[in-house]
Amino acid sequence: MLFLSPEAMRQVLIKDWLDYPRPSFLRNILGLTTGYGLLTVTGNEHKQMRKAMNPAFSLPSLIFQTNMYYGPIEGLINIFKEKVGTEGSEKGTIIHVYEWMGKVTLDIICEAAFGYSVDSLHNPHNELAEASPFGDFVDAMYRIRKLSKAMLEEKMRDADLPLTDIEAKCDIMSILVRARRAEQEEGKGGYAMSDQAMMDQVLTFLGAGHETTAGLTWTLWFLANSLDHQRRLRAELEPIFANESRPEYRILKDLQWLDAVVMEGLRIMPPVPVTEREAAKTDYIDGVLVTEGTWIYIPIRVMNSHKEVWGEDADE
Repeated sequence: MLFLSPEAMRQVLIKDWLDYPRPSFLRNILGLTTGYGLLTVTGNEHKQMRKAMNPAFSLPSLIFQTNMYYGPIEGLINIFKEKVGTEGSEKGTIIHVYEWMGKVTLDIICEAAFGYSVDSLHNPHNELAEASPFGDFVDAMYRIRKLSKAMLEEKMRDADLPLTDIEAKCDIMSILVRARRAEQEEGKGGYAMSDQAMMDQVLTFLGAGHETTAGLTWTLWFLANSLDHQRRLRAELEPIFANESRPEYRILKDLQWLDAVVMEGLRIMPPVPVTEREAAKTDYIDGVLVTEGTWIYIPIRVMNSHKEVWGEDADE
């Protein structure tokens, strides 16, 4: 069955999401590519895993992680400037943006999620950079799982060291390991993410996070085709970066035009154009009887340009 109304999607994806998990075969396919992490687990396990990961997405953590983004971003800007300066001509130069977006997002994800420096911008032969394109699927999975195990072992050794808040590593995996260690020492006896679940988060962050490559590329393409939107975005950003070369998270999140540009890019070209859910029980959606086991198709790309919701200029 297929529904397009916002009310139906709110019921399936938010209000009653536990009653509409991803189909099991789809979870298994995703598990092979993105690990059995937040994208694939469902029900109470998903709720427990999300709660266990909350410390990694607290405001202080987001502030520290934002600082990790700037190194790769500045490296990419310098590469683009060099290419334009040395290869440019009166007719301009061609830069394969999608390829470079893949490199910079990989560097950012690995630094922020695992504290692991890939530097694929300058070192395309790094082990993780070579594995990430998934050209040889089996070999790529073996390499990434091997690296994820080594990363986790390093984080667990670091967790044994007496570190101050300033010295403590702020990548997501380090925060999760420290949070689990604190839970165990306090003897709360609640849900504790297993070693395997933590290693699966490596695949989840790499697989899901790396999808931003296409989103960033499309957004830059949209901006390249709209000088007016470029000017408005630049007018909002220039005063910020004139005062601070690396503005913090709290400043960036309040930039309304930047937020609108990112959201519109994701609306028009979502990373996942369609997804599915399966009814775990018989229910009614939008007044329609949905029996247990029924598949519900969610056409994200179609919904994001549905003119009854977004207006006649929905495709713009």
